[in-house]
Amino acid sequence: MREEIKTLRKELAAMREENGELRKELVTVREEMRRREEKGQVEKADWTKRMKMIEEKMEQREKKERKNNVIITGIGAKSGNIERGMEEWLGREIGVKVNVKEAFKINKDKMMLAKIESWEQKKNILLNKSKLKEKEDERMYIDDDLTKEEREIQKKLRELAREERNKGKRVKIGYRKIQINGEWFRWDEREEKLKKIF
Repeated sequence: MREEIKTLRKELAAMREENGELRKELVTVREEMRRREEKGQVEKADWTKRMKMIEEKMEQREKKERKNNVIITGIGAKSGNIERGMEEWLGREIGVKVNVKEAFKINKDKMMLAKIESWEQKKNILLNKSKLKEKEDERMYIDDDLTKEEREIQKKLRELAREERNKGKRVKIGYRKIQINGEWFRWDEREEKLKKIF
């Protein structure tokens, strides 16, 4: 198990190094663009397209890195073997048996990030997370580990959901989509607005 964790940490370090290299390339492109812009030689569309492509590549890598992760809020601190503690907690609280590759505290002691062994196990966690609503004494949540862009979109959807609920409408939120009175809408990144899903 320790060898697997070492391997995972090496892979994670390699991915972070690649992202660092992409960030450096993006900075270089921006600096080059500024220099050329000053000289009046820039074809801005080409440079903007290149920067957008690098940013999208970084976003895709980050999504891949976070694919099997969940964020658990309100769980409190675990001592000892954190991974085993998370596995036991998930089994006890939501009735799901999973293998946690790695787990650690984020945001002091109230939030934990857990790297789940497989996508199927993560999906099972997300399907059963509603069992936490039955816990009246504690407020605990399980969510996807989202990238910054994804978190911003979900935040916009939550704000919209709150507004629509205040108008008396029935609302459900999904990943990059929202259901209002039985009709589904998806967030369009280019236009930055909701579009009805047919």
